[in-house]
Parts: sequence; structure tokens; C-alpha cells
Amino acid sequence: MTEGRRQERAEAVIIAQEIQAGKLTTLAGLRPCRERAGMNQKELSKAAGICADTYRAWEYGANWPSAFHLAKLATVLGVSIEELYLGPDPEGGMI
Repeated sequence: MTEGRRQERAEAVIIAQEIQAGKLTTLAGLRPCRERAGMNQKELSKAAGICADTYRAWEYGANWPSAFHLAKLATVLGVSIEELYLGPDPEGGMI
């Protein structure tokens, strides 16, 4: 496993723990990252190997992805896990 992959997994675990503790309440960057990648919900869910309904629940905040799925989404979208939470940079880039 590469160092980058280890770091990504560690970030995912920390974020998943913060969700469970109630410290994070939304994946503000999930939709913007998906849209920036030019994908619709169905395309992203298929590329990530998850059910489309499950993905929709994550995007709308009704449910939360596991650390494994956070890392998978970040990989498919080509972004960091932090970007899935923080969303777009006001200057047009990703944080």
C-alpha cells in the first residue's frame, strides 16, 4: 500500500469517527465534487460500486458512508476526502 493510500484511509477513518460523534453533519462537497467530475448520481454510484439509492442518501445527508466508501468516492472523483466535506473553494478551486 502506498503512503498516499495509507493517508487517505487514515483521513477516512477520522472523518467517519467525527460523523459518529456528531461533529460533522453534512458532506458539503459531495455534490459539487460529483458535478465537477461531470457525473450524475447514477454514474458515480455505479463507478463506486454502490447502490444508487444509497449514494443519494449520502448526498442528501440522510445517511453516512463508511470510511471505506469515503475513500472509494474520493478515488473515483479524483479528490481528497477533505474535499468531500469542505466543498468548493470560494475562488473556484477545491480546498
